[in-house]
Amino acid sequence: MDLPKPKVSELRNGATGDYSVERLYRLLNNLGVGVTVVLEELPDWTKGGVAVRDA
Repeated sequence: MDLPKPKVSELRNGATGDYSVERLYRLLNNLGVGVTVVLEELPDWTKGGVAVRDA
């Protein structure tokens, strides 16, 4: 992954704030994990959410 062990440990513990979304996608792709982003229009500008699914 080209990351030092302390950074890998941080990522495994959910500390993703130091990484751009693009870099996180790239890291996951390098590990053989596909990433799909789906954008949906919500009625009346209601607040959206984030869902993570295991394929």
